[in-house]
Amino acid sequence: MATPTKLLKKAVTFTGTTQTSDAFTLHGMFTMLALVTPSGWATADLTFQASHDELSDSGNIPAGATYTTVYDAANATTPITVSSVQASRTIPMTGGLYVPGTSFKIISSVNQTDKALTVLFLP
Repeated sequence: MATPTKLLKKAVTFTGTTQTSDAFTLHGMFTMLALVTPSGWATADLTFQASHDELSDSGNIPAGATYTTVYDAANATTPITVSSVQASRTIPMTGGLYVPGTSFKIISSVNQTDKALTVLFLP
């Protein structure tokens, strides 16, 4: 029997009423597998931003980190359409999404109010 792979779960928070999530870090190389939306999530297109600024020695995001929008090889942003505000949904990333960087933000096309997405990653 194969050994199961441990998934990394990361809560990504939209604090207050905003279209930009709080920044979050990943230590190592990961592939994004899925997003899990909470109940009450407002329908939105999502894109990703990545920073390549070095983290501090303690692993914290530096003040003033620079973020840029993540594009695919065809020079298009990588949108994901969250199509329902009903109860929680799991949205798989077809084939997984590898996003290089040291810290990240998720951008929503509409305001989210005090919501947290759960993002599943595969190490």
